[in-house]
Amino acid sequence: METITIEVPKEIATVLNNVLNHYKWAKQKHPQFPNDIIHQAALVSEEAGELLREANNKNKSLSRHECYQTVAVAIRMLTHLEV
Repeated sequence: METITIEVPKEIATVLNNVLNHYKWAKQKHPQFPNDIIHQAALVSEEAGELLREANNKNKSLSRHECYQTVAVAIRMLTHLEV
């Protein structure tokens, strides 16, 4: 994977690093990603639903985890939309 270095505000550096780690993990676990925009959006919605479930349960730790997963899947979708 080709990498670049970017400058980001200090307060979001850790968050972005965690997002990228979840993105890399998701690509390793599920190397194939649907080409169909409906299926892509469904995957993002599924993750967002899991986030909402954990938020409803007031579980901050699992909410954080699901939030990172939602963002990671959304980034995967965005990369496919940019092609």
